Amino acid sequence: QITFSGGEKDSVKVVIQSSSLFTDNEYRDEHLMTEEFFDVETYPAIELTSNEITIGDTSYVIKGELNFIGKKYPIDVPFLFVGEGKYDDGKEFTAFEGRFDFDRVKFGMAEDAAIGNVVNVWFYTELVKK
Repeated sequence: QITFSGGEKDSVKVVIQSSSLFTDNEYRDEHLMTEEFFDVETYPAIELTSNEITIGDTSYVIKGELNFIGKKYPIDVPFLFVGEGKYDDGKEFTAFEGRFDFDRVKFGMAEDAAIGNVVNVWFYTELVKK
């Protein structure tokens, strides 16, 4: 659920299905879904919830909390306004993109040099105007 209008009461809640993670390696993806890592059966979703959104000229920062494999962690997520458009059905949208990193070991996962500790998340989203 995302409510975003450029005002003080804006909020963002992003829910990512854990099983949708993609590393461009099918074997690694299957391994990451197990109890040893993302444990998608126990924790089917990764959630980002905002406490505050700060607004610049074309940039924003979500200050919030990441809920990942049963633990919560404070996080800042920078993102940019990238434009507006209209779908073929006439609905208008506003587009944003951003990136954030987090250390999976802080959530209780074991260190593993083969996959690294820092998870990089890139996103692009189109929010449909009401």
